[in-house]
Amino acid sequence: MEDTKTTNSQDQADELKTILSELNRHQREVIPDEDHNVDSTNQKDISVLNLPPRKEVHGHKRKRTHLKITKPFLRLAFVVVLLLAVLVILFILGDGMISF
Repeated sequence: MEDTKTTNSQDQADELKTILSELNRHQREVIPDEDHNVDSTNQKDISVLNLPPRKEVHGHKRKRTHLKITKPFLRLAFVVVLLLAVLVILFILGDGMISF
């Protein structure tokens, strides 16, 4: 169990390192050596005041339906399934022992 955790964390670390190295390489290519000023035409200015409310952005997520199964309900379901199984077996093997 711990071997999979360590391999997963190592895989994540390797993946993050490659992403970071690609990002650094890309930034070196984009930024010229002589001029470190970023061109304002290439970037959009995002005003923090004009962003939508957090509730509006994250409020539309689909929520999963959770069915809470309590112990009494589980016992009832077990008894019903057991009774149905017994009735089916008696009906098949009984050949007339049960008459409706």
